[in-house]
Amino acid sequence: MARAKKGQGKTDARLRVEQKVASYLSKKHMEFESTKAPNLPANKEGGINVSVLCKEAGLSPSDKNNHVYKDPDIVHEINRHAVAQGISPIDSSSFKKVLNAETSRMVSMSAKRAKESQDQLVELQSTNEHLLMENARLKAEIESLKSQQDAFFESGQLPYFYGDES
Repeated sequence: MARAKKGQGKTDARLRVEQKVASYLSKKHMEFESTKAPNLPANKEGGINVSVLCKEAGLSPSDKNNHVYKDPDIVHEINRHAVAQGISPIDSSSFKKVLNAETSRMVSMSAKRAKESQDQLVELQSTNEHLLMENARLKAEIESLKSQQDAFFESGQLPYFYGDES
């Protein structure tokens, strides 16, 4: 079959490669689930070894170059299984860029929330100080009224109030 033109879907060859990779990954996943030991081929840096994976899946080097790397669905499936096993995915530098961007976004949001919380704290502290000062003023006024009341009960005369000089 000729190459599929853009928008016409996948070629038979691409579908065959996708099916072989899916079958291989499914078998490896079943083994992983029973042992919890990573079983996908990895390179020295801890990344997925696509060449070995393709060989074990029964694919040729041309299948790897012409289909595996060019089909985002295949790459996604391989990466999904690799990450589940703690192996770095294909093109982990791009993957790390996405993670770094997400991390930066989360740090930025956290900083924004921290700033908002700090602003709220300053506002609450200011309100609290105002209320404490008002409370102290009212306590002093109550004490003054109590002492005037005590003086009245002792002498029977009303004490001097606010400019009243009688």
